[in-house]
Amino acid sequence: DEWKEPARLRALASLAVYRRPGSRPAGRRVRWIEGPAMEISGRQIRERRRLGLPIRFWVPLPVDKYIVGNRLYR
Repeated sequence: DEWKEPARLRALASLAVYRRPGSRPAGRRVRWIEGPAMEISGRQIRERRRLGLPIRFWVPLPVDKYIVGNRLYR
């Protein structure tokens, strides 16, 4: 509910969501990704990039390269 234009995102795509501790199901077009529990949020990732800190082990390498290459979250 804190995402920018969540209704538009839901209309355009199915979402793959990595479950975090305390997360709850968010609709029928959400695919939950299983894995070890991690306390990382998109907000934290954006803030690290804004500060110039690495996110390499927080996101898959292609995502990191895209964010850095397109100068996102600066």
